[in-house]
Formats: sequence, C-alpha cells, structure tokens
Amino acid sequence: MKTLVLHVALLLAALPAVAQSGPKFSTSGDVRLRWEDLSTPSASAAADYDFTHARARLTLDLEGSTWKLHATGQGAAARSLPDNAAFGIGRSYWLASDRDTDPETAGLLELSFTYKVPGFRLTVGRQAYGDGFETPTGLDRLDVVKRTRLAERLVGNWEWTAVGRRFDGATFAVDGKGGNLSGFALRVLSGGVNLASPLEQLDAVDVYGATYTFKRGSLMTHSELRLFDVGTHDDRAAIAGAAGGSLSFQTFGASLLGGNASTDWLVWGAMQRGSWGATDQAAWAVVAEAGHQFLTCPLKTWVRAGVAMSSGDGSPGTGDRATFFNLVPTNHKWYGAMDYAAFSNLTNTYVHALVFPAPRLQVELALHRLELTERRDAWVLGSGPYDDANLGYVTRTGSYAGSHIGDEIDLIATYGISKAFAVEAGGGFFFGGEVAEASLPVHSDGTWLYTQLTWKF
Repeated sequence: MKTLVLHVALLLAALPAVAQSGPKFSTSGDVRLRWEDLSTPSASAAADYDFTHARARLTLDLEGSTWKLHATGQGAAARSLPDNAAFGIGRSYWLASDRDTDPETAGLLELSFTYKVPGFRLTVGRQAYGDGFETPTGLDRLDVVKRTRLAERLVGNWEWTAVGRRFDGATFAVDGKGGNLSGFALRVLSGGVNLASPLEQLDAVDVYGATYTFKRGSLMTHSELRLFDVGTHDDRAAIAGAAGGSLSFQTFGASLLGGNASTDWLVWGAMQRGSWGATDQAAWAVVAEAGHQFLTCPLKTWVRAGVAMSSGDGSPGTGDRATFFNLVPTNHKWYGAMDYAAFSNLTNTYVHALVFPAPRLQVELALHRLELTERRDAWVLGSGPYDDANLGYVTRTGSYAGSHIGDEIDLIATYGISKAFAVEAGGGFFFGGEVAEASLPVHSDGTWLYTQLTWKF
C-alpha cells in the first residue's frame, strides 16, 4: 500500500507539467507463450518434467516535450509446475510461488515519471534497470554487443523468467559530448521465479551507484571506457539471521568495449569489498572476450570466444570471505541457457556463434565449460533474490575431486514470422563433470528443450 501511495503521489505531482504542453499518447504491448521440457541431473523421481507459462503486458505512455508518464501492466501464469522435482527452473518456480503448481498473477509492472531535457534525464518510480548500457556507443553493431554481452551483469531485469524483475526508485543521466554520468538508487522488487507475489518491495534489498562512460572515440578511437561502482545492502531478517548480520558490498571496476563494423572486444573487471554479516568480504571477477562477424560470408556468421572468472574461497569459514557475490543480475544471458551456474566461484570458458541462414532466421550455438575457481568452495546457482526469505542463490557443497562442474551445449533458432510475431525453439545438453557427479551421483547429465511464441503490438 505504501508503494502504491507513493506512485499515485508521483503522478499527481507530474500533472502541472502535463497541463503545460500538448501530450502525445501511445500504447504498446506483448504476449509471450512458452513450453519447457527438462530432464534434470537429479536423483529425484521427478527428474523429468515439463511445464508451460504465459505472460502478457500492456504499456501506456503519455509524453510531452520535456516529460513522460509511463505505465505497464502485466499478467502471468504457469501451468503444471512439478511438485516433487529436486532440480531445475521448474522446481524454483514451484518453491517461490507458494508451492502452487498452477500459479498466476497480475499487477502494475512499471509506473514512472521521466523529466528530460537535452543532456539530462531523471526517472522516478517503478522501472526497469540494467547496469552496463547507460549510453549507446554510436555504432549499431557495437550496441548489440553492449546489450547482449555487457548489460545486466550485476543488476538486471531477469526478463527470461515468467515475470521478470523491476525496481522502485530513481535513475538519472547527465550526457555530454565526450562522456555520460549515470546514477541510480533502487529498491529491488520480488519477481523472477516468484509468481505468487512478483511485484512486492523486498523488505530491505537496495542497489545504488554511479557509472561514468568515456564515450567511444573520446579517449580511444574505437573504444569506450566505463567506470562503475555498485553498492548493495541486504538487511532482510531471514538473510541477516543466517549470515550473522546484513550483507553490504561495494562492487567497483571498469569495462573496455571496442570494435568496428566486423570485430569487437570486451574486457570487464570488478573488485568487491564489504561485509557478509560479521565477516569481511574481499572478492574479484574478470571477463574477457572478442568477436568477429564474417560480413562477406553468405550466412554472415558471427563468432566470439571468451572467459569469465569470479573468485572463490580457498578456505571457506576462515578469514575474509573471498567468494564473489553476483548481486541481482540476469544470469540467463551469460553462463549457459540452462541456468546451471551463477557468477560466484565460477570459471566459464565459452565459444558462441550466430548464423543468419535466411533474412528472418537466426541460429545461435554456444559451448560452455563450467568450472569451480576454487574446488574447496561451493557450486552456486541462481540469479538473485525473489522474496524476503531466500538469498536467491543455491549452494551445493561437497568433497570434490576436481573443479569441473560440466560442459553445456545450447542451440536456439529464432524466426520472425512477421514484424509482430516470432517463434523460438531450442534447448541445451549438460554433461556433468566431477563436481556434478559428486553432487548429483545418480544422474549428473541433463537436457532442456523449449518452444516460444512472441507477439508484439
């Protein structure tokens, strides 16, 4: 109720601006239907299961010369979630949705007011936010790389799931010819795999910070340099009780993104300092990758390779905690489409290829080798908090003979039937290594298949 009152007050405060200029009204929306089938690496009798989910959104925008009122409503539902599975996204949906096999929900996904003039933008209210794409590069191809390979690594909207993730708060940007200064102060909402109450403010999970981007060409001819600092504070009672106190981190670092019409490169690095309850936190993470698109090839093949490594703790329970904490990201984009790993104590070596056999057809192939950075530390899965009772990450600990979690192969095809309709189909295969075999000794391999239809209007 408190959040709703604040949003209504925001709209009332914006009415004078609306009255001063002739507004433009527009509508848009989308509907997404998906079926998923999983054979999970698990000892459960329900290792194999399938389920469906659907999501519909309607957006209303009222926009003037210096302002914009924005609202999006969302309805979502899932059917036939497994009630006795031990692994996989289906189990996560069921647990997070009050153990309901057929959950459904509807609510106000976004409600915000934006004030904008040349060189400045301020948005307050309920909104989407992803770190890493604060300003475009000026090159369309490089913007695709920025959206798909850089944005949402630490703070993201988790759009792959049935309901996504949103934030309450404020964001701003000051934009100049050579640089962009952006900042945010946001309260994390539930959502993600939570279909029972996906649009509730979590009791006390806040993210805040600032980014300065030296635009492409201002310091280096073909590259942009981005400096960032993301603060996180989690004071939920259940989490503080388990950790012996609040979770509080500063994650600061830089990224270098560059490229031209056919080649691109990306380097990203972060240090993390703070506290895990009564224990000091000192962790790190790095990413390096490069890509090349063969524009003269009939399939316009785009190939990239890289490695993403986050620190683990070589002696858990003693001294400072050294396991990198993944914050509130969109992990589905990064470490395999089957969502078997988070960016904590992880070394992910990967090759990724896109081919375009026909004008509206895209085929994506990805290969991942997933390893523990420190084999004495845990195997971590998840993508951040979705309710007040759970950290949002699951840890699997054990006596591992090696560090190899497993290998994953993903193959996904997307076909644009028209400008409004698109169909996707694909899946993945997971071949368990020493870590999966020790943690899941009965079945350490897994498969995943899905089909999806999207309509945008």
